[in-house]
Amino acid sequence: MPEVNGEKQMKVAVHEVHPWEKRLEVEVPAEVVEKELDKAYRELAKRVQIPGFRKGKVPRPLLERYYRGSVEDEVLQRLIPDLYQQALETEGIQAVTEGKVEDIALEKKKALRFTASVEVLPPIEITTYQDWEFTEQVVRITEADVEKALAALQKEHSQWEAEEETATVAEGHYVILDYETSVDEVPLEDGRQENVSVEVGSGTTLPEFEAQLIGGKKGEVRDITVSFPPDHADKRLAGKEVRFRVTIKEIKRRVLPEITDEFARSIGAGETVAELREKLRQELEARVEQEARRQVKDALVTRLLEANPFAVPPALVNRRLQAILQ
Repeated sequence: MPEVNGEKQMKVAVHEVHPWEKRLEVEVPAEVVEKELDKAYRELAKRVQIPGFRKGKVPRPLLERYYRGSVEDEVLQRLIPDLYQQALETEGIQAVTEGKVEDIALEKKKALRFTASVEVLPPIEITTYQDWEFTEQVVRITEADVEKALAALQKEHSQWEAEEETATVAEGHYVILDYETSVDEVPLEDGRQENVSVEVGSGTTLPEFEAQLIGGKKGEVRDITVSFPPDHADKRLAGKEVRFRVTIKEIKRRVLPEITDEFARSIGAGETVAELREKLRQELEARVEQEARRQVKDALVTRLLEANPFAVPPALVNRRLQAILQ
């Protein structure tokens, strides 16, 4: 990085365009640029071959005649980023973007000048908050809450077992199936899927599709028709009645483990059911306390923003939007 020091310093004038944007006008002593140009021409002289001169002995005026534009461009591309960074550091500016450099003016034996626009963190001055009060609204955990958590834990450790051969599909069943998709009686090229898993009634697939599986038997082939909304992502299906020719291959039922001392030990939640229940209660209490603190924090932040508004750099807004979309 070229250092600008000595008697002649780099000059920086800072102008506020917006609270979140500043424009820098930078002036760099001619000596700094000349030093870099001289170095570039000496390196160039080692590489070029001009009739009548040995490599490394071509005089600079002759090099300038043929290569001035390319040499100056090369030097500026190397100098400007470093000088821009020095200007930010000198002025104590915390940039949130790389900055846009414009109006570069370079004349022989004269100072280098350029401007740079950059988005910055705006000044934030919090003036009101000392007399605010917030109360944590902690929900009391009941036996019903513990029972609900116990049922969820039981479901989490459940297993799927094959139903009897004569069983029919009902809500709660886990169905393994193949299907072929067609629209207007025309099969879709990629419309055949095999060994698809559907938990009937879970809502993880199309509700119409799940509902029409009910009553089906293992080995049965049935046609299921589903109306797709006009704004569906797949344009081939949007606004259409789509037919699925489904082959039911397996029907499974969920088998829940018994809540016993052995179950408590198997999942590392204590030696007895009583200890398991107490652990669940403690976890629920910790969760609601954490949620209560989060709500107070959110309320505080919201009120601070309302009482102390400030402008947000567009670059930060765009960056956040991109993160959300990804």
